[in-house]
Amino acid sequence: MKRRWMGRARSVLYPSPLQLAIIISYSLTSFVARRAAIDSAAAPTSLVPVNVYDHEDEDDQNLRKKSKPESKPKSKSKSNPKPKPKSKPRRISKMAIFEPANCTVGPDVPVASDGGVAGRGVILAAIITAGVSLILSMSIIVHEMYDNPSRIRRKVLNSYSDQQLLISIGISCVGLAKVHEMVPYHFFIIWMLTNMSLAVHNATLLALARDFRRDWVLRWLRQILMLLSLSLNTTYGVFILRGVSSNMQESKLPVACVWIVGDAGKGSQTGLSYFGTIVVIAANIIIFLLASWYLHHKGFRGTRLSRVFQVVGTLIMIASAVGAATRVIIASDAWGNGPAYELQDDGEKRWGFGQLLSMLVLIFPLVSMTEIIRGEIGVKECDLSSNTGSDTEMGNYRGSVNSSSQGLVFFGVQNNSFK
Repeated sequence: MKRRWMGRARSVLYPSPLQLAIIISYSLTSFVARRAAIDSAAAPTSLVPVNVYDHEDEDDQNLRKKSKPESKPKSKSKSNPKPKPKSKPRRISKMAIFEPANCTVGPDVPVASDGGVAGRGVILAAIITAGVSLILSMSIIVHEMYDNPSRIRRKVLNSYSDQQLLISIGISCVGLAKVHEMVPYHFFIIWMLTNMSLAVHNATLLALARDFRRDWVLRWLRQILMLLSLSLNTTYGVFILRGVSSNMQESKLPVACVWIVGDAGKGSQTGLSYFGTIVVIAANIIIFLLASWYLHHKGFRGTRLSRVFQVVGTLIMIASAVGAATRVIIASDAWGNGPAYELQDDGEKRWGFGQLLSMLVLIFPLVSMTEIIRGEIGVKECDLSSNTGSDTEMGNYRGSVNSSSQGLVFFGVQNNSFK
């Protein structure tokens, strides 16, 4: 009996990842939906002066007149009476981020492009990062089967995965902050990008499980960030699901209106989209739970079946990422057909600073890889026991490495001419 109560108390104090994901997703969805409904209901179409005595009964008016003190008769004067001050219209305060959503947008209103969400550089950088990470994950798993581990590949995979994880969380938060003005087209692009990101995280978790088990801080930090990314992705999935049921896939209304309008009549293939959205949401949650279970069960990782689990799981993640990337390319205006309506400008097809910055970020893990290669292959270990400066210089190679065979990237100086 005591063990049963201890188990129940432990489940309450330490909920499972699935329970945390459901709680966070429900909280985010309910907060955004409630805020959008309140703002849309409270937003007036015009500023009308408010009179508190407009809806008084006749008895209340007589009682109010009797309660007034009798005023002295005014002396007749030729001067014009003073005009009564006009009552000021009552304004509704707006929040800085969650502003009221305008759910009365006409069909002829132009929709502006959003290069920060669906631009060429953003989409291409996400696809390249996902592709490189998944290839590295499969390469690490296959080489470990033949007892040929590679520290460099593991470091590069960890860098790309962390980069994809943080970018996914950032772009998801931006989309939820702009839910009052973002159209379903851009919202769907963000959801597909986060689906690619989840595939990368799960594959990285399968490939680097032993590395994450060595340090509990890094392990739980990644688990918390992956849980946050899954919660945001599930929240997006709930909005997409609600939009599909309201036929708002091709609507120009903001995404926050999915909880207000009944049927926008701007969608196609409702049944297939509804079923596919449910399958994607459920698959992301199930795969995250299986990857987390694999991370925390050391006994299973020592069996031969774990290799099959790694290979099959990574192949499923590759298929999921390929499907999400294909869907993004086809649906985006930058690379594919775009929405059913014409955007106001071609900002998503231009290569601006934001698009180039997204591509330049891909170089950071390569710089880290160069530093790792220089530190493990071409650079002699620092020896502070002696006072000679040659032991601490970056240009000294080990005796077994020929400096002439090194490329320009790994170029070193053997002669200590600057000492």
